[in-house]
Amino acid sequence: DACAAGTMAIGSAYRAIERGEIDVALCGAVELMANELPYYMFNSLGALCQADLPASEQSRPFMPDRSGFVLSEGAAMVVLESAAHAQRRKAAPLGRVLGYANVCEAQKMTSSSRDGSKYEECMEAAIEDAGLLRSAVQHVNTHGTSTQANDSCEALALQRLFGGCQDFMTFTANKSAIGHSLAGSGAIEAVLSLISLREGVLLPTLNYQHERSEYPSLKFLSEPARQPISVVMSNSFGFGGINSSLVLGRA
Repeated sequence: DACAAGTMAIGSAYRAIERGEIDVALCGAVELMANELPYYMFNSLGALCQADLPASEQSRPFMPDRSGFVLSEGAAMVVLESAAHAQRRKAAPLGRVLGYANVCEAQKMTSSSRDGSKYEECMEAAIEDAGLLRSAVQHVNTHGTSTQANDSCEALALQRLFGGCQDFMTFTANKSAIGHSLAGSGAIEAVLSLISLREGVLLPTLNYQHERSEYPSLKFLSEPARQPISVVMSNSFGFGGINSSLVLGRA
């Protein structure tokens, strides 16, 4: 499931619990690809940052001068369980999975529909699965890889899906700070989204300058913001056309 593997692991566990097949699951993802061979593979695809910049400035999601992602490694796991199971073991929940969707497209191995229509379809399906209106989503943790094609597809999809709601929303791209850990990224970003819900702190997008932004209607934070929120969407749009979105809520 490529870069969407972590999100799909959580979503698959959510579906199994929803169907009553299991009560609890340990789900997440890890990938260890920050070594020579994967570096040359991704570089040959033009996916890695090509700019001669300090390491801390190379990942520049949604900025006009973005030129690729920074390869990293990481892992995250969550214990996902039914409300009844959590109550039986007297667990204090960190958050809730409200909705999930997965949409597979067959556009190109390394690129998506350039108008972002499949991304939009995926996000819309996740919101519908949660039984919410799109206006209920207050914050979006974007896939935001810092590649030209991926960021433009996602930005176009976000603009169309949320329309006038954008004025009341915030956005972030975690990969600006932690790089792209491929299969692990969706699980890591889901955990960071849950922490934002629990702590009421929204994370910034590093190297983001609103005055130079290509998509000014999307309010990406350049500094941390303390703001209570109830609903976050976390996106993962991977190679091979594997698109997944989670809608997460406060416990």
